[in-house]
Amino acid sequence: MYSGLDAIRHVNADCESFLSYAPVDSCAFVLYIKVPKDQINYRNAQAYASNLIDQTIDMGGKYYLPYQLLGSKLQFHAVYPQIKQFVELKKYYDQKELFSNLLYAKYV
Repeated sequence: MYSGLDAIRHVNADCESFLSYAPVDSCAFVLYIKVPKDQINYRNAQAYASNLIDQTIDMGGKYYLPYQLLGSKLQFHAVYPQIKQFVELKKYYDQKELFSNLLYAKYV
């Protein structure tokens, strides 16, 4: 597994998105993690990402909604507590729950 810091980026505050990872002006640390496609390396990457997420939470930070669902449900809810309100609104507007994705299925 290769991991490296790809970039440090300034992120303008996003006060409009319901699940914003940058409610205030922030800096984003963008990591590049290259993982061979096998079960063992994926589990190692998941443990590595989970550790980084825990450290981010400990420092009062957030993480970008993932392309890979490597964080736990507990970690997700710690970083995005407004998910409960989001779900209430989603159920109001999507009563038959026609719209979903893997992130919603894992963390809700």
